[in-house]
Amino acid sequence: MNAMSSQAIAGMNPFYGSAGCSSCHFGPFQTGIYFHAITMPQIGPGNIACYNGHADFGRELITSDPSDRYNFRTPPLRNVALTAPYGHDGAYPNLRQVINHHLDPINSFNNYQCDKSPKLQSRTDLNEKDCVIMNHQDSKTAIVSANELSPMILSNKQLNQLIAFL
Repeated sequence: MNAMSSQAIAGMNPFYGSAGCSSCHFGPFQTGIYFHAITMPQIGPGNIACYNGHADFGRELITSDPSDRYNFRTPPLRNVALTAPYGHDGAYPNLRQVINHHLDPINSFNNYQCDKSPKLQSRTDLNEKDCVIMNHQDSKTAIVSANELSPMILSNKQLNQLIAFL
């Protein structure tokens, strides 16, 4: 019996190689349990009083260190195909979208359409509340400036293989 398809086996190459996924996602659960700022969109309610409770400053809330702002724990990838949505606030509904975010986080963040997020029920009154941070330019600039990921390119074939591996 084959535990993995040939496409999944091929997906290990970008994961452990060119895409660099394993630099943050490693070990038996594929997580280093470290914290990183990867310019993830912020939607829905946050966890601090800033911006009427809509902002989420991530690790800074625990450490009180401003350099930890927008750093979130690297999630484990074990059984990741079963754990949608993705991102600390569920901004992405599928693996393809969250991987594409990792490949070009700033571009992905800048083009994220909060009011069209499949996570959110689209209603004008809710969109105003759920998209506060994504509609606030100073907050968006701060999130982008904290980014730690460099853009990278995967072919569509490599992306499909990576998804099969995950």
